Amino acid sequence: PSMQAMKDGGDSCPSCRPAPRWLGSAGAVAFSRADRDFLITCDCVSPTLSYNDADMPTMLGPQVSLGRYLGCNGCFGIQANYWGLYPGNQFTSIVPDGANLSSRFNWPDLQACGDDVTLVADQADIYRLTRDFRVHNFELNLLNFSHAYGNGCGSQCGPGNSCAPNFRYNFLLGFRYLDFREGFLFNAEKYPDTPAGDSEEVFYNVDVQNRLAGFQIGGRTDYYLTCNLSAFASAKGGVYGNRMSLRQALRDCDGNAAVINNPASEYHQEAFDINSTRTNVAFLTEFALGANYKVTECWSVYAGYQVVIATGVAEANDQVPSNFQFLDEARSIKNDGSLVLHGAFFGASYNF
Repeated sequence: PSMQAMKDGGDSCPSCRPAPRWLGSAGAVAFSRADRDFLITCDCVSPTLSYNDADMPTMLGPQVSLGRYLGCNGCFGIQANYWGLYPGNQFTSIVPDGANLSSRFNWPDLQACGDDVTLVADQADIYRLTRDFRVHNFELNLLNFSHAYGNGCGSQCGPGNSCAPNFRYNFLLGFRYLDFREGFLFNAEKYPDTPAGDSEEVFYNVDVQNRLAGFQIGGRTDYYLTCNLSAFASAKGGVYGNRMSLRQALRDCDGNAAVINNPASEYHQEAFDINSTRTNVAFLTEFALGANYKVTECWSVYAGYQVVIATGVAEANDQVPSNFQFLDEARSIKNDGSLVLHGAFFGASYNF
């Protein structure tokens, strides 16, 4: 009777292959960044230079994962994930159209190239802006599946047969590290009045790095529309420690830092060349909606839409001091910014 009962319970299931022990995927993310703009130069009759004139385009980066099933029935697993964005520098420039432009930066009493910075930067003949942006995301998660072997190939009641339920889910608990870096370089150049003269230039550079590290929790739900096609939704998030680094400097054409020339200032004769660090709390959440299609017993393809939101981070454009004379303000890292990435992801997964 027991053998007959076991036979009756397995009639609707296909013959089984050896259970998989590994799971992996490879694909890509195509993300855009929701960015805040601000004017760098200002004049009512001439072209103006804006921060988002050098905006990052939609960025394509790799996405890979590798994991292993744990336990005798594969209801647990451990998985490492990585995705990254490194689109390179974005550049723009403007030439004033017959009128003098002025920068929006407030740098009185600073000297570079032997002159006040204001005389060079506020009546320059050309303005240039270069921006840089990079993100690296690493995760190591412990997974708990509602179905053996994460619905992968080789299990007796895996996807694509009548034994499996329509709703399946998994939970995760793990460690996440997000490295977010960005910076900009603003350059103003004033041509010489005589052919034999040398042009005067000033360079204002800001670079920030955010290193978020902490633990996250999350989950994913799959609903099988057919034996092979499923829709899924996932969410995860956590509280992180954010180690921030800031480097900003104002330099002349020879690479020398601009100097504050004001005997009444407590920063008299100090150079505007800043290095500072700070650690604070940040929050990171991620949401995704997508679809998965099982091509073979072990191969699947997937695609969807994803949003990544990090708050409590330092953005480059927030580090510009209200007055360049106040070095303590320039050293203080402002971390009330947000990183918002959103876009498509796609790839293929394999159980083996």
